[in-house]
Amino acid sequence: MAAHDNSYKILFSHARMVEDLLLDEGSYTESELEPLVNLSAALFRLENSRTHEDIQQVLITLTEWLSDPKQTSLRRAFTV
Repeated sequence: MAAHDNSYKILFSHARMVEDLLLDEGSYTESELEPLVNLSAALFRLENSRTHEDIQQVLITLTEWLSDPKQTSLRRAFTV
């Protein structure tokens, strides 16, 4: 049986460290986020969207990504 990676325990070993963990979606530019294909990047892009067209493009990209058979579980989570 393969050993599990327990490195996450270091990150969450002190309550103070967890309090200071912050992801500032506004600090990422569209050019940094656009090539990333994951839910976090899509949500950050939506937060940073300024026009209807920007939002529409993010939703098109997200819909295409979620249509991949590998994303069945995540797609189901959005539709249930």
